[in-house]
This record gives sequence, C-alpha cells and structure tokens, in this order.
Amino acid sequence: MLPCSDMAAALDFYTNDLGFRMDVIYPADAPRVAEISAYGIRVRLENDSGPGNNNWGRGRAGMQYRDLIPGRLGGRYIASNIRIQEGGPVPDYVHHHHGEFQMIYCLKGWVKVVY
Repeated sequence: MLPCSDMAAALDFYTNDLGFRMDVIYPADAPRVAEISAYGIRVRLENDSGPGNNNWGRGRAGMQYRDLIPGRLGGRYIASNIRIQEGGPVPDYVHHHHGEFQMIYCLKGWVKVVY
C-alpha cells in the first residue's frame, strides 16, 4: 500500500511512465483506492487527502464530480453530479460500486455505459 495525495498524478506516473496496468479503482466519483500491477508486483494506492465535498472536483477519468449528499450518510448512499467539460470519449478505468441500485440521468448530450 502506498499513500498518495494526488491520485490522478500517481496513476499517470505509474500507468504511463512505468507501464503499470489499472486493475481496479474506486469510488468512481472521487477515487481513493486504486490497485495496479506490473512486473509481478501489485500496488494499492490510497488517496490520503480525505473525502470529497460539495465543490466540483476532478474524479476518475478526468470527469468532474460533486457530491449531492454531504458526508454520504456514512457511505450508505452516494449521489453525484457528474460533468464532462470537453465532451467526447472518456478514458475510463475498471471500477465497481458497493451498492444495490444505480441510476444514470443524462441532462444534455448522450452517454454510453457498459456493465
């Protein structure tokens, strides 16, 4: 396990510069944990900068996220407003959600999601 304060920068370094593969990353809206592997080693990156807030922040794959439920009720419920400033394809990572229900509503444009 390696702590990091900037998940996006750490992932860029490990995947692009060192050739690691992204195995899993979560939560989607404000990644705090990423597991990567290469050269026979597996590394778990953990963001040590704390949980998100109600301000827009950079999340997974360069998308911008904002929590709609402050504190997420102890992690029981997650509701996020997501926007993609530039539009177009988003370089996504494999990730999962711990939950029994997920809903996607697209206000403007379109979205293609693969489960």
